[in-house]
Amino acid sequence: MTPEELWLAGVDAGGSHTEAAVADRSLRIAARAHGPAGAVRPEEIDATADTIAVTVEGAAAAAGASLPLAALVVGAAGAGDREVQSHVEAKLRDRHVAQHITVTTDATIAFESVFPN
Repeated sequence: MTPEELWLAGVDAGGSHTEAAVADRSLRIAARAHGPAGAVRPEEIDATADTIAVTVEGAAAAAGASLPLAALVVGAAGAGDREVQSHVEAKLRDRHVAQHITVTTDATIAFESVFPN
């Protein structure tokens, strides 16, 4: 991947819908996509990963990017347990969504956006 091909994505996966934004290397949001609810339920991690992957793929396609992206950060409702986060990360890696994947809670990304370092 060349620096010109560096694409990043952020996802908010909640109980009502999932939103993905894909940004270029200058962190300019190039495209967004919306999907169905993507909150993490331990018994439905495959379905959560599918929802996130399809939503990211839609945003990437709209931006002119191809998967895997360079990095993906997912803030998901229900992802408070580190073991659950690891399982979702693994399922997303299996779907070749991004080279580097981090899953955290939706509350964490909300606080980060309001109180950046």
